[in-house]
Amino acid sequence: MEAWLATTTGSTKSLAFYIMANQDEYVYSDNMGAGMKIVVHDPDEEPDTDKGFFASPGFSSYASLHLTKYKYMPYPYQSMGGGYCLNTKDVDFKNQLEFHETYSRKACLRECKYRFLVSTCGCQAATDFAYYGRNMTLQNACRCSIPCEFNTYSASVTTAYFPSKPNDYFFQQMGFKDMRANFMEVRVFFDTLSYLKVEYQAEYDLEKIVATLGGQMGIFLGASLLTLSELIEFLLMAALVCCKRITKKKR
Repeated sequence: MEAWLATTTGSTKSLAFYIMANQDEYVYSDNMGAGMKIVVHDPDEEPDTDKGFFASPGFSSYASLHLTKYKYMPYPYQSMGGGYCLNTKDVDFKNQLEFHETYSRKACLRECKYRFLVSTCGCQAATDFAYYGRNMTLQNACRCSIPCEFNTYSASVTTAYFPSKPNDYFFQQMGFKDMRANFMEVRVFFDTLSYLKVEYQAEYDLEKIVATLGGQMGIFLGASLLTLSELIEFLLMAALVCCKRITKKKR
């Protein structure tokens, strides 16, 4: 699929989707809402279906996107949560995932969940396996580290009725019925072409440690030499005073 690059901002130049929910084909489920979930994710990563926003029939959803880039330091520096990130940018890195070409923590957890399901019941759940998703012990046993570099997208969503009365009449003339019950509009755009970059850096590296130690040693050595010179000067002055007193007494 060809990548499209955004060169403008604002809702007037947004990427628009017109989606049919087709509620007549819905079946009973725990989710009683109508519509669809939209997940905005990095093109090189698998979508995280636990995130995203919902769009409902009868509404226009305007999603203003914001990009945040994270860059952690590899081992031996700890990343968020006290663990160590996986340096996927390293030339020696080899992706150990079986069904995903690009490594991400979500993809790693997904493959771990599949292996757990197959080993438990020899099948694959038709829907998301909620027990696994709530069991942090099973997820921690997978040892799925976060990549040292990854991008996240957040969306600020506003809604309006869809379609408006003039447009509804226009759609009816074209043969579209029940627009409010089955159709929705989704517009995705960037509020700004800038992004937030969160980069972690070591407070002290080897160069800073050597420089700090050198500076401290310089201060202590300087103080020691100064103290020694003052001590010698004091002894000489004391000896000179003593010599003068002895000379006076002899006279």
